[in-house]
Amino acid sequence: YIQVTLSPKFGQCRQVNEEYARQVKKLAEKILGWLSEGLGLDREALFNQGFGGGEKAVYTMKINYYPPCRPQANLVLGMQPHTDIHGLTLLVPNEIPGLQVFNDNQWFDVEYNPSVINILIGDPIWRMSNGKYKNVLHRTTLNTEKTRMSWVVLLKPPYDMVIEPLTKHTGDGDEAPKFEPITYGEHVERKVRDKLQKRS
Repeated sequence: YIQVTLSPKFGQCRQVNEEYARQVKKLAEKILGWLSEGLGLDREALFNQGFGGGEKAVYTMKINYYPPCRPQANLVLGMQPHTDIHGLTLLVPNEIPGLQVFNDNQWFDVEYNPSVINILIGDPIWRMSNGKYKNVLHRTTLNTEKTRMSWVVLLKPPYDMVIEPLTKHTGDGDEAPKFEPITYGEHVERKVRDKLQKRS
């Protein structure tokens, strides 16, 4: 049995995190609305048909902690190159650089801006958009002297939600689906299995 006395500041941190989560949730739904309109769909299409709407959409908040790495931080990655298994990532880092995205066959540093939330599109939206919105290949590097942290909110469909191209709902019928229907749970299982196979 362990008893821990919490500092009064803990309650303040909790309130800040809860308010942050509420505001980021609103932002995520706005972004999905803009992405839906970009596909020629109703504003609510991606959120409702792809994520199950307000009743089912899953939000997860996590904090990433990357301690300093000496002496050769350039040879070690905080996170290996990957595309996100969830639908949408909203990320706020501290002032220590480290997030990189891959484009045109090279890695680019994402510049820190205290007024910016970084948005990364993941695998489900790539599939839902029939490939129109690219899932972002990214990684994290380490710093030799300073700790890097990031506050992340992930938006995911429920595991039984079928992920499929939503372009068929536009009614024009011009574009054939590039992806087979698959539940989000099946997608997660496949990606985890593929990752384990690459390690072995």
